Amino acid sequence: MTIDELVKKKIDILETAPEDLANAAKKSELYIWESVLEGIDKFETQDGKILVNRKNVSQLYKIIDILKKSINNTDFQEAMKAFISSFDESAIISDRLAKEIEKGFKPNQVQKDLLQIAKDNAVSTLIGEGLAARLTQPFVELLTANVSSGNSLLETRKQLKTFILGSKDADGRLMANIRTNSGTALAVADASYSKAVADQVDAQWFRYAGGTIDTTRPFCEERAGKFFHRKEVEAWAKESWAGEIAGTNSSTIFNFRGGWNCRHSLNMVSIVRVPDSVIERNIANGNYKP
Repeated sequence: MTIDELVKKKIDILETAPEDLANAAKKSELYIWESVLEGIDKFETQDGKILVNRKNVSQLYKIIDILKKSINNTDFQEAMKAFISSFDESAIISDRLAKEIEKGFKPNQVQKDLLQIAKDNAVSTLIGEGLAARLTQPFVELLTANVSSGNSLLETRKQLKTFILGSKDADGRLMANIRTNSGTALAVADASYSKAVADQVDAQWFRYAGGTIDTTRPFCEERAGKFFHRKEVEAWAKESWAGEIAGTNSSTIFNFRGGWNCRHSLNMVSIVRVPDSVIERNIANGNYKP
């Protein structure tokens, strides 16, 4: 692959991997709802209201167990594996880009460890502790409140269905968690690994890769497709913009870039690929001395 093809492939990964996972989450939500609904309909009722008795409390526990098992359904787990593998794919591309600057480059153990930490964190956020806080725990609280108050079975079903599947105005809890966190998790992992590699080969020139869409931030729109010296990138942290991630400074700007859900990629490039006008600009501002 050419350099341009490698960069395009990385951008495709950053854009499509989170969407593929979101599509899997949407299908999984329906499976989750169908699974727990079967348990909900087994509550004992009187005049349409859930009876507050030991049998129904026991059924409540069964529904919680059904919820946890249905979240870990095979199809969604396979989708998660595919998503996590995209972290490795983007890292391999970063390695290839580094070899354009230093032919003998090989990733060291620290970089490999950082990549693994990023993957572990993504799993925790998307299907581990993060999902428990956003889906499992609130579901249990809502279900328990309906049972303990003797609410109508119809109303209980309605509330829990909206919670899991969402509405026309809001995503269900699983989908919301994926949409909020998957893109950022992958993009920050890619950027963090790329930054560690760029530091190892002492890369000084970068290209802000990725296209623009209707929701592209002005910060990214101004930079998309353009080349910059390392010192110019570091200076971006002095600015403020909508969507900026807290903790963005001259070092972490390489990791966080445009902020939450930014899918642009800051890729190291050899000086031979940098336009003369960009080199001249950085000679004039003192960033680069030939």
